[in-house]
Amino acid sequence: MNSAKRNILLVSIIMPVFNGEKYLREAIESVLRQTYRNFEFIIINDCSTDRTEEIILSYSDPRIRYYKNEKNLHVAETLNRCISLAKGDFIARMDADDICMPKRIECQVRYLQKHSDLDGCGTWAIKIDSGGRKTGFLRGYLNSEMAACSALFTVPFVHPSVMFRSPVIRKELYNMNIRGAGQDLELWSRLSIRGYRFNNIAIHLLKYRIHSENVSSKNNTRIYEITKRALSPSLCSFFDRELSEDEFVLHRYSFFIINRELRNIVSEDIDGLVNERKWLEYVYKQNSIKGIFNQSVFRSFLFYRWLICCVLSHNIKILHTIRIGRMGFLETLLILRFLIRI
Repeated sequence: MNSAKRNILLVSIIMPVFNGEKYLREAIESVLRQTYRNFEFIIINDCSTDRTEEIILSYSDPRIRYYKNEKNLHVAETLNRCISLAKGDFIARMDADDICMPKRIECQVRYLQKHSDLDGCGTWAIKIDSGGRKTGFLRGYLNSEMAACSALFTVPFVHPSVMFRSPVIRKELYNMNIRGAGQDLELWSRLSIRGYRFNNIAIHLLKYRIHSENVSSKNNTRIYEITKRALSPSLCSFFDRELSEDEFVLHRYSFFIINRELRNIVSEDIDGLVNERKWLEYVYKQNSIKGIFNQSVFRSFLFYRWLICCVLSHNIKILHTIRIGRMGFLETLLILRFLIRI
């Protein structure tokens, strides 16, 4: 496909906003500065009570399509409204407190044109604080099958960095029963169960802001409840039943133990690890029955989570006791990756 053909594809960049005046101008201007010019920028104001509307209306760029909800619909329903209004071949997410790097859209369009087997892609991101100072990085999997496996447990992408092929997200949409936070986790777990393919681009194309209003800054009880509510539909589909409270804790064990504020939820003694080992072995066997994920890749992902549990609980001696097949080349690479990061 020649460059002229590539450049005519329309991208719909969608951004819901509620009381976003503090960071909104930076977000809007980062979109308007994109090197890829053929886009429409759909902004929906979800009944903000601050200066959000005034800021949006201060821009005269014809690519901005501004709408205002008649009542507060929350994130999922507002996103679905954005999608219904979008005309693009691709639909890209954006949040009102983040910043796009100038080549974000250009790189994602080029990547999806090159990888026609993918339904969408995310990007790596730079973490920034409320003042815009760099605090770290967010780097997701670069293997689409590994990303799919991880979606049964956690969000595999920096969600505001994602670009979808329009038919995919028009068909699936966001679950409007997930009010407030968690709609991204519910979406990714559902897409993974249904066999969609996504991947990350190994370039930091978004600045992701962590501040006091992020879900990641909320209290531990709320984070736990959001995660359980969002994952439950897909877990019920995978296991053909609802999980008990104890089973859900085991399912998320390696993610709780890595979070200092949430470690009190799990038991880090030998008995707790034995129960976690049995759970991971059960999940592995369940996938062999369901055939949803590539079993070899799924084994590698589960082994990696088991490695995290053993290392962080200081019980590395029982690492070899898990029964999900022999350790292969990919598992060895994952061990090296983990050891490099700690």
